[in-house]
Amino acid sequence: MNDQWTKADGTPIDSDWEMGLPLSDDWILECGCDGPNTKTSIVDNITITGSPGSITSVAGGKSLWSIVLNDGTPQADFAIERYDDSGLLIDSPMTIVRETGVVGFNDPVMLSRDPVEPMEAVTLEYLESHAPDIPDAPDNQTYGRTEGAWNLVVPAAGGTFTGPTSLGAGGAVTGGALLFAGNAVCSLPDVAQLQIGGGSLGQVPATDGNGNLSWVTPVTGGPFLPLSGGTVTGNLTVTGIMTVNGPNSMVLNAAPGNQRAILGQSSGLTRWQLQLGDQTAEGAGNQGSNFSLSAYGLTGTFLGTWLSIARADGSTVFNGSGVTIQGGLAVNGLLALASPNNLAIYGGLAGQALTTNGSGILSWTTISGGGGGGASITVSDTPPSSPTVGALWWDSVGGQLYVWYSDANSSQWVPATNTQGAPGAPGPAGPQGATGPAGATGPQGPAGPGTNENRIINGDMRIDQRNNGASGTAINVYTVDRWVYSASQASKGTWQRQPSGTFAFPYNLRFTGTSPYTPLATDYFVISQSIEADMISDFLWGSAGAQPVTLSFWVYVGAAGTYSGSIQNYAATRSYPFTFTIPAVSTWTKITITIPGDTAGTWVMQGNAGALIVGFDLGSGANYRGPANAWAAANYLGVTGTANIIAVPTGFYLTGVKLEIGSVATPYNRQSPAKSMADCQRYFQNNFIMVSGYGSAASQVFFTSLTIPAMRVAPTTTFSGAPSYSNASNLAANATTPTLFIGQAQTTAAGQAYVQSVALLSAEL
Repeated sequence: MNDQWTKADGTPIDSDWEMGLPLSDDWILECGCDGPNTKTSIVDNITITGSPGSITSVAGGKSLWSIVLNDGTPQADFAIERYDDSGLLIDSPMTIVRETGVVGFNDPVMLSRDPVEPMEAVTLEYLESHAPDIPDAPDNQTYGRTEGAWNLVVPAAGGTFTGPTSLGAGGAVTGGALLFAGNAVCSLPDVAQLQIGGGSLGQVPATDGNGNLSWVTPVTGGPFLPLSGGTVTGNLTVTGIMTVNGPNSMVLNAAPGNQRAILGQSSGLTRWQLQLGDQTAEGAGNQGSNFSLSAYGLTGTFLGTWLSIARADGSTVFNGSGVTIQGGLAVNGLLALASPNNLAIYGGLAGQALTTNGSGILSWTTISGGGGGGASITVSDTPPSSPTVGALWWDSVGGQLYVWYSDANSSQWVPATNTQGAPGAPGPAGPQGATGPAGATGPQGPAGPGTNENRIINGDMRIDQRNNGASGTAINVYTVDRWVYSASQASKGTWQRQPSGTFAFPYNLRFTGTSPYTPLATDYFVISQSIEADMISDFLWGSAGAQPVTLSFWVYVGAAGTYSGSIQNYAATRSYPFTFTIPAVSTWTKITITIPGDTAGTWVMQGNAGALIVGFDLGSGANYRGPANAWAAANYLGVTGTANIIAVPTGFYLTGVKLEIGSVATPYNRQSPAKSMADCQRYFQNNFIMVSGYGSAASQVFFTSLTIPAMRVAPTTTFSGAPSYSNASNLAANATTPTLFIGQAQTTAAGQAYVQSVALLSAEL
């Protein structure tokens, strides 16, 4: 031990002994030990003042056991420690917590005898071997051992059961209370054998909060569906028929912005959804929470909302393929149709017209021609749906008579009257003389254009001043005259004017995609023609008197499908996207589209500025596509979901394009080559020029050339290729007007100078 020794009375040992402990036979009696050579060295008391403090048994220099009187922790607990043969600590078989006295055995404890006194310990082996010998209670009742005491399984009257058990068949409590304070298990072969006496039909057992059950009549708010009404907070499944009576038979209540829906399902998958208030936000003017009826497919996928009704004004939209009304239909407001083709009134014979009996009832009636006979004439603002060859139709809106014409190429309505419009009004009277009467009335004005005049220039693609039939891939350039190829991506296709073979139109404009391409949302690819305002002033668009127009054209496409295009104002703030379907590939097909006049938006209706754009969508992105057959305040080039021509490597061919006022496509105006060329030269001229003159060194020589016909505006000038010079240089345009081009060159030395080149004059929109 390394601690300091003290005497039995607690006084210090003489300093001679403080350097260590001497051998036992050298100890002196005043230390409290036996005398020398007594073979015992016993002190009355030993005090260990260090921390930790222990007494260790050592053999061969290695520890065997230690009694730890202070384990060195603040609690100064007790422990017995044992060591292995090498002197290493194995564990502490026993520990005692000084503060609480709790004894811990960390190794198995062996008990050597049977327990015979109260509170003596019993081993598991003893309990298992003696359990069958424990006798029944002397009162012949069944007890269970719980919480250190024996308790009745079925208590007597007034007793209390506090532990888990099983009631066997026939078990009963005849009086008092049966209290299950723990996890009691009722193991019965049949639930019907658990009975609680008393109660009336329809009552349920309920607790008073202290564990006592009694029969009560259901009230609102219980965890059940009361017969007299209440609130169900979870899901409710009714496997039979549910009948709801009362003035408010069923109420679907939800906060604004949440749908209130009834679902019709098949095998758990929705087929129909009836919304008595959808998710649209509620606002001023009774907006929002609208009615709708939606359909779903066999897999539960959404098919569409076939019926919707606005709550604010009752406006109703049918989005299906059609509506059939077996009974009467009364329309007190406006009945608006997207186009004349959307109205079908069945019955009647070819050539008959709808007439009224004076009370608003319509019927089909044959209208005879003048002179007591002749062909019948149908009078309406839309053409008959099933005409026969030779049938006559009077367009009550356009004031034009048409005959149904058919040949090997097409069947169509053809004007049966002079294509010239009514003569102009007479001119004003001449000025009054100094003393004589007023001058004679001026001559009558010329006739106006016919109602079937084509507003498209070079619709048959025959004029190609810039390329003369050569192919190109450049973007945002003119192809054939008046037709521009505009695109956001280069190298996606090739354009070219080419012969049409045996087809009725000798030329067409072909576009062929380089390779299949999926456009980005911001992409656009379109072939279009811009038209100046004076060409369409009679359309009256942007006003209440806006006139319908008809666009017709011939196409030849290498892939069947639905394609699209649009008509726009020149500012691209109003557009009407349209679709056309190609039923058979690699076959010339005539397309006719009737477009209602636009009564809204801003349209330029006079002057030589741009007014209207006719375009064919080659595959634009989502930002440039919208709904079909409706005017929109947007820059739409085509219709959402239609095919991309740019992805058709076999090509898209276009010719015979005609835009005319009215609701009928009349035959294409076949002009002379000279007339077609003159119309195109109003916008572009490809002129050979020659400058020749005499001057001193570095002097200017000029030339003047008339632009015939006059161009739309003063043209911009570029020169094609390198000019050919003789004693000259620096060819340039000096000045231009719509009717005159002035050029100049500079002499190199004194003498005769000569220049020749090709001037490209452009007055395009």
